[in-house]
Amino acid sequence: MYKVILLPQAERELARLYKPMQKRIRERLKWVGEHFDEIKPKALKGEFAAYYKIRIGDYRALYQFDRIQRIVRVFRIRHRREVYD
Repeated sequence: MYKVILLPQAERELARLYKPMQKRIRERLKWVGEHFDEIKPKALKGEFAAYYKIRIGDYRALYQFDRIQRIVRVFRIRHRREVYD
């Protein structure tokens, strides 16, 4: 099991969303932490090459992970049309 950490920017972005979407995103991130060894991380390209993405409906969470410490750090949570700006 991995520990999922929302960094301050991701927390602020999540707090701006309406409550049902916040709940859906938190549940998905919890699931990712519990099943991280079973999923294949989706790497990004270009200026975001150091990050991976999780798709949650129309929203994306950008993250990095550390397999040794078993941590997933979420940097950004935004709508798919805004996340790469």
